[in-house]
Amino acid sequence: MASPSKLTLEDGAIISYEILGGPEVANEIPLVLVGGMAIVRGDWDRIAPALSQYRPVLVYDHRGIGDSTLPHTQTSLAIKDMARDLIQLVKHIGWKQVSLCGFSMGGVVVQHLLLFEHLHRGEVLPFRLTHVFLTGTTPTSDFLKDDDYNFRFANPGKGAKTLQDMKNIIRPTVNALFDPAWVSDPANAERYDTVLTRMLYNRPRKTMFLQTQALSAFDFSDLHQKVTPSPSGPHVMVIHGKRDAVIPFRYGSALLARLPHACTPEVGSGAGQLPTLEFGHQWFEYFDASVWVGILDSFIRNRMTVETKSKL
Repeated sequence: MASPSKLTLEDGAIISYEILGGPEVANEIPLVLVGGMAIVRGDWDRIAPALSQYRPVLVYDHRGIGDSTLPHTQTSLAIKDMARDLIQLVKHIGWKQVSLCGFSMGGVVVQHLLLFEHLHRGEVLPFRLTHVFLTGTTPTSDFLKDDDYNFRFANPGKGAKTLQDMKNIIRPTVNALFDPAWVSDPANAERYDTVLTRMLYNRPRKTMFLQTQALSAFDFSDLHQKVTPSPSGPHVMVIHGKRDAVIPFRYGSALLARLPHACTPEVGSGAGQLPTLEFGHQWFEYFDASVWVGILDSFIRNRMTVETKSKL
């Protein structure tokens, strides 16, 4: 992707970001793609440019990963810290209303913003959330304690390694992001190698440790029930694949139980529909990008139509 813009925060962390989309979409509601653990902004390259044809799209690197940096003295990290980073970034850009799409750990960060007033004793966000997509994520850290949870970032160990050695070391980590059928499909071979190679760069082990620490320590208790539906939003959609081996499908179902006004994509072959729920954790690598554009953009536009009608 292009060279990023930079925002230096008060504690010295630097957040790198890009805004995609031309002047013809400048007045549309922006969409922020919030990455998961180990995700950098370039990992959104299959869908971000397509989405930016319809609205501004913000992609960014969490502190300490990609082109973003940590303060030298930072030794711990919490979901609330990443949520504050996102707040400061949107505020810096100057947007007054946004839609958020949070993936995996990024979905937990987005939930923190969705529950912000309740978590921070009435403090309000400096912008309005219009739409929220919670994708491949969880309302609780319990999944880390599951007996079948075995997702780990590979340790390369000591000693010199060739590029092929490193690829072989991280291959199990990358495989877990998909499902066996996707990984073994020859049609995905080139893309698989791209993802595999990218995982070798700009993802420091210190940051991976801190992100794991953050993901294991958040607690939203029963605050989801305090989010009440409103014509003005935020409107919530939950997207979760049945083949997700990182955060199992049942955690998406748990989100829906806690947010009964949330919806899921319709399954079908029409515009704005999802062909199937049989996909893995890295959902945006499945199907043609136009499928995801149809789902996300249609949800934002249709809900805005409902909101407009409610005011007439």
